[in-house]
Amino acid sequence: MSSFGLLLAVALSPVLLQQETCELDGPDPTALASLEFRPFQMGSELPYDVLEFEVGVSEYAVELPESSTQAMIAAEPEVESSELSVQCIAGGTIDGHKFDPDLEWTMIDLPEGDSIVQVVVRAAPEEGSGVGMYTISVTRERPDPTVLVNLEFRPFQMGLELPYDVMQFEAGVTEYAVELPDSVTEAMVVAEAAVESSERTIQCIAGDTIDGHAFDEGLSWTMIDVPEGESVVQVFVRASPELGSGISVYTISITRAPGTS
Repeated sequence: MSSFGLLLAVALSPVLLQQETCELDGPDPTALASLEFRPFQMGSELPYDVLEFEVGVSEYAVELPESSTQAMIAAEPEVESSELSVQCIAGGTIDGHKFDPDLEWTMIDLPEGDSIVQVVVRAAPEEGSGVGMYTISVTRERPDPTVLVNLEFRPFQMGLELPYDVMQFEAGVTEYAVELPDSVTEAMVVAEAAVESSERTIQCIAGDTIDGHAFDEGLSWTMIDVPEGESVVQVFVRASPELGSGISVYTISITRAPGTS
């Protein structure tokens, strides 16, 4: 090589090196510049981001309460022309769709238990054929199949067309007491389980007598006779076989005033 060629190569080498560096440091059409996972919770007006996105990190995990049934996913690709899509995998079910090209966010439903949310970044044809994937492992609490979310005791009284609830149900409380006048001979018991498939049965214990039956499937209420004096009503909530073998008991101690002769 001539001295002139050597000098030219030396002079151009910083320029060539700068060009290569720019190519290596340029935006990746299969990568995200930002990613947010905003679960909706009952009682919260605006969803908040529960991810801590880091450039170059493609796997995340979040734990959510049972009250989170949907989530907003906001994603911004490094290259604007890249196509974004999302899919949620739960068990053998896959549900997915593309982002609206005019929006940087989309909504997904969150199943109970464990699921995988995948955000796919596909390069536009003019940028190549690469595909990038970001994975969010989601654990959403399952409701307890042995608990009630509502329990009402509505005694029928002569002169009243509609029975009213005489209890004040509280989540986590399983023992209650009510006092009734002698005019009450029947009551409607409303019991709503946290899991629809749970079995609910009821029994009334008065002295040595036990009278019980199951709630009709599809109904949240049933009727019972209310004997004079003291009695105990028990509502049993049993998990369906596929959810285990647990059972809970809710007890209502009843005092019905004796009749006057």
